[in-house]
Amino acid sequence: MLARLRPYLFKTPVLVAVGLFVAWLLFGWFAFGPLAKWGAEKFVADKTGHHLVMDTPKFDPLGLRLTLDNVRLTEPDGKLLAGFKQLYVDFEASSLFHWAWTFDDIRLVQPEGNLALLPGGKLNWTPFIDAFKSKDQEESSTIPRLLIRRFELRGGQFDFADHTVQPAFRTVFKPLDLSLEDLSTLPDDKGAYQISARTVLGARLRWQGSVELNPVAVTGSASIDDIHLARLAPYLKGRIDIAPPAGLLDVATHYRLSYAGKQLGLKLDQLALNLDGLKLHGSKPDGAAVDVDRFAVKGGRFDLASRTVDLGQVSLNGGQVALTRLADGRLDVQDWLPPAAPKAAPPAGSGKAAPAQA
Repeated sequence: MLARLRPYLFKTPVLVAVGLFVAWLLFGWFAFGPLAKWGAEKFVADKTGHHLVMDTPKFDPLGLRLTLDNVRLTEPDGKLLAGFKQLYVDFEASSLFHWAWTFDDIRLVQPEGNLALLPGGKLNWTPFIDAFKSKDQEESSTIPRLLIRRFELRGGQFDFADHTVQPAFRTVFKPLDLSLEDLSTLPDDKGAYQISARTVLGARLRWQGSVELNPVAVTGSASIDDIHLARLAPYLKGRIDIAPPAGLLDVATHYRLSYAGKQLGLKLDQLALNLDGLKLHGSKPDGAAVDVDRFAVKGGRFDLASRTVDLGQVSLNGGQVALTRLADGRLDVQDWLPPAAPKAAPPAGSGKAAPAQA
């Protein structure tokens, strides 16, 4: 057999193919990792001024598998934007012949991200994203043909801070776990997903369903349990003059979120809301008070396209309301709301005269 193949083995095309294959193996095993690390870190620093650090990537040129360890992206002042302990990507080579980028497995271990809404209204990610925008960039009307057979996220952590309120509102979602199967951008393909997380505010998020990416549609069910209203007090400060509220809120719904033909659609069905132990008191000890043992909504519906809301069945059990009519005829509960801002005087030359003063 070897004697028969020998005349073909030493022909130029065969030698070239063997040489390229050996060069590919040598590049993948020895050169790819150091070059990728140096190039990625330098590119991010030169392009954005941010800092990207990582261990030397590991690449398997035979199995087309890539592993990135201990990746961290920080702002110029050192604040963390995002990072993860490990990213594993298993690329399917046969996808090159199927006209779709196909991944057998993608695993993201212990990712963490920080999202902050700054006082000026911008996000902490804005400078990083803007650095990659081009003045001549045009939006693409198509999305890449992509198929991910399995995606798994383990032990994630997401930090959110809102600095537009005082004191600043902060919460952390952890541990965040996510699994996706057969996620595809091919027409009519669907991917199943399941998300669970618990925040430091005590709330527990559960989210499951399916994703269609062409056209974009997300369907499934979602629920948030154990929302302690008292921990949302920073968002109420300056907007309503009350003491920190008390109560435990649970919300659950079936939904469909879609985007097609430049139209956003959202439908909620079987919407359920349970609020136990609601206590609203003014900042003054002897002010208005609203105490409700249990407030519940069952079978609610919402349709964004038709602008319709149906609360279904509403029940209110137990509680009491204490209100006092003030000397000027107002109810003391009105003191909870901030005073209306005075209307600005019309600009000079507008033709509108100010009302005469007696």
